[in-house]
Order: sequence, then C-alpha cells, then structure tokens
Amino acid sequence: MRVFRPGPLSNRALALIFFILLAAFIALRWPTGPWLMQTIERAAARAGIALTIEDARIQGLALRLRGVRLMAVNGRPLPSLPLVDARLRWRPGALTSAAWAFDVAATVADARIGARVTRKHNAWMLTGLDGRLPASMLSQLIPLLRGAGAGLAGELHLAGDVTLAGNGAPRDGRLELTWQGAGAGLGGSTVPLGDYRAEAHRAGTGPWHWRLDGGAALALHGAGESRPIGPFPASWPISGQLTARADDRRLAAMLGLPPSQTRRFAISGTWTHPAWRALDAR
Repeated sequence: MRVFRPGPLSNRALALIFFILLAAFIALRWPTGPWLMQTIERAAARAGIALTIEDARIQGLALRLRGVRLMAVNGRPLPSLPLVDARLRWRPGALTSAAWAFDVAATVADARIGARVTRKHNAWMLTGLDGRLPASMLSQLIPLLRGAGAGLAGELHLAGDVTLAGNGAPRDGRLELTWQGAGAGLGGSTVPLGDYRAEAHRAGTGPWHWRLDGGAALALHGAGESRPIGPFPASWPISGQLTARADDRRLAAMLGLPPSQTRRFAISGTWTHPAWRALDAR
C-alpha cells in the first residue's frame, strides 16, 4: 500500500497561503499580532537569525513591528529597535508568477531603507537598494566604537544591487557606502573628519573585494578582501592594507597614531572586530 507523502511547498504556494491566511484574519477581525510574530520569527530562524518581536500588527498597507531584537554573532543581544514600519507594494501578477517580487520601504527611528525585492531560484535579489541612517546609530551597533564612547556625526548612505543566498548571506553584487559630513565627538566637541566612500563587490565565486577612500582630518585609504563564511557578514574574515593619517592631535591620541604622519597597516580579523598591524611609519 502506497502512502502519500506531500512534497515541500514552492515559494509561490507559501506566499499564496500566507496572504490568504492574512486576508482571512483581517476579514474575520481575528488578532493578527501573535500569528504575524510567530511567522516572522520562524522565517528568521530558518535563515539562521535569532529574532524576537514584542508586537506585530497590520495598519493599512504597512506592517508595524515593535520591540524588535536581534542576536549578535557572538550571542550578545544588539540594541532593540523600538519601531519598524515596512510598507509593501506588490507588483502585478507577483503572486501568480514563478518569480514573485515586491517593493519594500522600511523606517526605523531616524533610519530608512528601500529596495525592489525579487525571489527567484532559492535566492533573494535586492535591486535599487537605498538606505540612509545617522552615523550616531553606529556608536551603539559596533563594539569598538561603543567601548571607546565615540559619538559619530553625519549621514550614511547605502546603495547598490545584491543577491542574497538562501541563508540570507550576500552572495554577489555591488554595494556602495558613503559617509557625508563625518565627525567624531571628542572632549565635548565634534571633530569634522571629511567625507568617506567605501565599496564592496563580488561576481561569481571567490572573495568579496572592498575599497575605502576619503577623509581630511582623518585620511583613510585601503583595499582588500573578505571571504564569505557563514550567513553573517559581520563575522566574515577580512584582509588587506590601510593607510591612515590623523592631523587632529586628540584624534591621533585616541587611535594611537603619530600626529600628521601617514602610517600603513595590515588589516585582519572580522568586520565587527578588526585588527591591524603597523607596517611602517613615514
């Protein structure tokens, strides 16, 4: 006697089921919060991301999340996000095609990000990525800056196109990050640093390639590689070389640099815990 064993559902079928259930909850006035939270948390867990949400609800065409907390790579919790608003705009025929896509725009506190998201062949493609956030948010997210108590000023702008693998890791593409009006708070005042530009790209197999340029009071120029190991880019090993020159004495003292002298460093470690070794002094 043959026993029927249903196969795994396709991405299109899962999407249809999700929105049919969501429409039923809204039409019957059932509370969507608990179901939405469990659905989002389980989807994140399948991608290897530990995520908890205090409250989730639908308001018009927006998905509103409160008290979102992510677990860092080292197991320590990151600062919670008090409020996340995500607006979805589905492309015509998205749910009935093999490659469904939607536009997403999300805001978190003073940060905002948007992109066209397409699901195809077990991968997510983000095109037209456009994200902006105040640099002051980095002081809370990066352990090195949080430990030094350095307050940052200026705005960060992230742009590009990238493909994410099934586990959520960036697989290939090109990303560009600019830091306009960069500044660092030292001794109760802000030291203007200048403008910076960083980019990363990868095509096919092999490592990601990165480059960093810019700055006035703190001039930085460097390039190197990062090997994609695991789903979390923050834990990827990095390598390369970097030259640094700090003309502000307070900034030079904080970074352990001789004032107004260019130093060359070998870069290692990971993105969140970088390490550098001085190669020479001029």
